[in-house]
Amino acid sequence: MRAIICTDYSGDLRKLIWLTENKTGISAGICEADTNPHATYHVDGTYHHKINHHGRTIEISPSKEKIPLAAITTKKLSQKLKTMLTAIPQQRAGQLNETEIVT
Repeated sequence: MRAIICTDYSGDLRKLIWLTENKTGISAGICEADTNPHATYHVDGTYHHKINHHGRTIEISPSKEKIPLAAITTKKLSQKLKTMLTAIPQQRAGQLNETEIVT
């Protein structure tokens, strides 16, 4: 399943945020084609934040092991999605400082 939140901006339809749930896990991101900022919680419990910057993928938050998705209740899953959306970097790659880029 994929959901996209859009807005009408001066007569133009603009995509803002996307959510995806599939067999590999749950992902949420900001609709920014060049940088693709997103956070993913994989089925096995691996969790990360990534962004593209000048053609390379940068992990904002190193992968962490959490509990597997099957062990999370619906209420906990809703809380996790909310947390993921607020944790995604709000900055564009062009505005990142070198101290903010973690390779």
